[in-house]
Amino acid sequence: MSVMWTPPYREISLTRANNRDYFFSFEDMNGPVAPIFGNNPNASQRPLYEFPQGTAFKLRAKDEYSDIRKEGAYDPSRREIKFSFLAEDTLSINKDRDVYYEMDAFFPDGSRYTILTGVVSVMATRNLNG
Repeated sequence: MSVMWTPPYREISLTRANNRDYFFSFEDMNGPVAPIFGNNPNASQRPLYEFPQGTAFKLRAKDEYSDIRKEGAYDPSRREIKFSFLAEDTLSINKDRDVYYEMDAFFPDGSRYTILTGVVSVMATRNLNG
């Protein structure tokens, strides 16, 4: 058993050279809290999925052949983050590949938390849009 909190793991599927939007919802995530590391014993833990105004969301999928970087748009009323993948993000991928990614939340106070990890599975079929 680990005492460290592990971010959830999700797979994202993309088709090579196609546009796709992904929505990640955090509407009912009332369990985990973000660990606060440091020497201050009075530091309280923050509920992990309560994002203050001004939080930036970044996703990075990187391996030796590709480096996909995306910035998400947060909709506080729906409590979801939208990431838009463009055809250019996967244009250079010629074989099916799984690329590990991490999604981080950058809070306005400077703290950063990895809130989701997983694999971007890119299918190297030809462009289906044209």
